[in-house]
Amino acid sequence: MKVEFRNATQNDLPALVDILNDIILEGGFNADLSTYSIEEKQAWFNKVTTLPYALLCLENEQEIIGYCYLSPWRNGREALAKVTEVSYYLKKEFRKQGFGKLMVQT
Repeated sequence: MKVEFRNATQNDLPALVDILNDIILEGGFNADLSTYSIEEKQAWFNKVTTLPYALLCLENEQEIIGYCYLSPWRNGREALAKVTEVSYYLKKEFRKQGFGKLMVQT
């Protein structure tokens, strides 16, 4: 298995939303209780793909198996303007194989 990181593109948004929605439905991994449409995640995508933030896809043989991103932490609080939050999500079948650790280290 050869995995690679790359910057996310607009074409990746449907796959990213699918991964997120699967995790929401599984429960216990984030604070979301309802799934999202692609349209609902567009503003988020625009924000996290604009500097100083970043959104990386983790691919295995051209399949997106997960993603990680930097986003504002406690957005709007002036003293925290330069603090970011790291979030990462993996498809269920790729968990417990070291990919989460790899994403955080990247």
